Amino acid sequence: MPSLLGIGLHEVFRDLFHRLDGGSTRFMTETYVQYRGIVGQLDLYDRYLRTLFDWKTCSKSRLNGYRKDGSPAHYRVQTNTYAAALIEDGMPVEQVAVVYLPRDGALSAMHVDVNPPDRKVVDVAIDRVDALRGKSPQNVTAVPDRWCGYCAHYNPASKDLALACPGTNGKETS
Repeated sequence: MPSLLGIGLHEVFRDLFHRLDGGSTRFMTETYVQYRGIVGQLDLYDRYLRTLFDWKTCSKSRLNGYRKDGSPAHYRVQTNTYAAALIEDGMPVEQVAVVYLPRDGALSAMHVDVNPPDRKVVDVAIDRVDALRGKSPQNVTAVPDRWCGYCAHYNPASKDLALACPGTNGKETS
């Protein structure tokens, strides 16, 4: 259900900003971008404000954590990847904003985490992916996170790193 709500929200905002744009080309919505071979779909870029927005739906309790601790690393990497792609294409980006919208509360409870773009965050993440590309799980230190399920080497039942990574902390073997 949370995924459906998120998808629906993106559709509604895409349509809303398309109508608000009225052909002025102020807003780019749901646009595919690419930086260093990483493709993503940005939610909204406002050419007048020079700001990239990314919509996130979450519970009020999770939203309070984001308000207190800021955006988690994977959201910072995601949004800064989009910003780096726009900048590389000659678009000025002065701010990156993650907009947290509560699924279980009023719109007035939303939180917006705004920061200047940080290409270093993206380059460090992509450098790690590039360094791991083509390596066997037995030859790298496992750094488990919420994205393990997307890794081609992930198998939570694996007992043999030569076959697959179980997504638990491990030691580098070579």
